[in-house]
Amino acid sequence: MNRRLYTAFNDLDIAKKTRDNFISGILGFTINGIEVVEVAGRTGYVWVRLHNNLSELVQAYNDKVSPVYSLPVLVVRDETDQTRYKIYNRDTGQYQNWQSNSAYTPVHGNQHSFNPLGGGGGDVTWVFDRQIMPLMVYPSGSSGAGMVMIAEDLIWHNSLWMAVGGTGTGDLLTYKPGTGSMGSLLLISLDGNGNPKITEGDGFLASVTGGAALLPYLPNPTANDIPLAMVRLVSGTSTILWDNIYDLRKMACE
Repeated sequence: MNRRLYTAFNDLDIAKKTRDNFISGILGFTINGIEVVEVAGRTGYVWVRLHNNLSELVQAYNDKVSPVYSLPVLVVRDETDQTRYKIYNRDTGQYQNWQSNSAYTPVHGNQHSFNPLGGGGGDVTWVFDRQIMPLMVYPSGSSGAGMVMIAEDLIWHNSLWMAVGGTGTGDLLTYKPGTGSMGSLLLISLDGNGNPKITEGDGFLASVTGGAALLPYLPNPTANDIPLAMVRLVSGTSTILWDNIYDLRKMACE
């Protein structure tokens, strides 16, 4: 071995990392009857009762667990800042059935939030119509069927409070055209009584696809109808899947 390399290697200060000293703790404490976990005015910090002892109440940096009151955790000294504690993980030794429980994750909603004025997260969740459930029209079953389902909701409609949805339509395949050159468009809506309603539109060439191109063939709802979706059918349609359904729910606030 090269002597200079050998000498340099021997001069290295190689030391084994000191083993972390874990301290058991419980998240939060109660003050004036109110359960408090997060430290006010100190983002990312939580209150921890070391050894479940109120006389050993500390603040710990938390990027590991949800701020759930009385959650058993393990606390360590921060490697880069020995003056502060940080949460290492859940204290799984304190759980009798922890393996059957879902894992806790730290608060991170802001990472998925969009703020046009700045300050939003780096992993924004762009929410689309199909990600919002109330009154959504969706296929029946993972493989589809001849009907569609309507997700339930509570609404004010036709001067009445109603519990609507939570049910399916009749068989839509009875409306499909008999020839391969034409298509059929159905409007799925709620009628004045909150019941599913199917209205057939004008025929169109089977080659026409896309919501904007299909709108001219869509029938108009009556005054008491609530439009939910349109369903595109062609002669070869055997089941109603997501590709057949176009969301028409009104998402804008009034």
